[in-house]
Amino acid sequence: MRLPLLALPLLLSAVAPSNPVAGPGETEARQLARAKSAAEGLRDALQGQLAAALASGGPAAAVEVCASVAPGLAKAHSRDGVVVGRTGTRLRNPGNAAPAWARPLLEALGEAPPEARGVRTTKLPGGRLGVVLPISTGKPCLQCHGTEVSEPVREVLGQRYPADAATGYREGELRGAFWVEVP
Repeated sequence: MRLPLLALPLLLSAVAPSNPVAGPGETEARQLARAKSAAEGLRDALQGQLAAALASGGPAAAVEVCASVAPGLAKAHSRDGVVVGRTGTRLRNPGNAAPAWARPLLEALGEAPPEARGVRTTKLPGGRLGVVLPISTGKPCLQCHGTEVSEPVREVLGQRYPADAATGYREGELRGAFWVEVP
């Protein structure tokens, strides 16, 4: 039995693995999906840790999570060549400065109205894709990033981050972004 030439791609797709390993020629859509997965994994893990810290020790404990736990979470969600991190529009920790490629995308997010703050991408050398996903200021965030931060939190921030610039935000305001590099 001879198959028509048009049936060959359909047949091959039926036997191809449904979740291929990333490699050369990976489509931008697949890269974007991997970037979103890494950023969402980091976001969810960090939010879980922050919620637990807020519940058990209050906002000052949450500052410690961001300082001590968040870097390890970023490393844990950086795998298979994907690198994920987070940055702010105003930095608390200079170690969280955005990579050079992400800065213009973060600026564009900041200039966009809230309803237009979607995912931004850029092509990087070597076929890599750079992705930024916005972080908006939620109500719980205001305890450490808002305009009225309590004195105990101010003390912890002053000790941990003497040059802290990440306060004064309002609910819904863009606070930063998760950035991801995908091979």
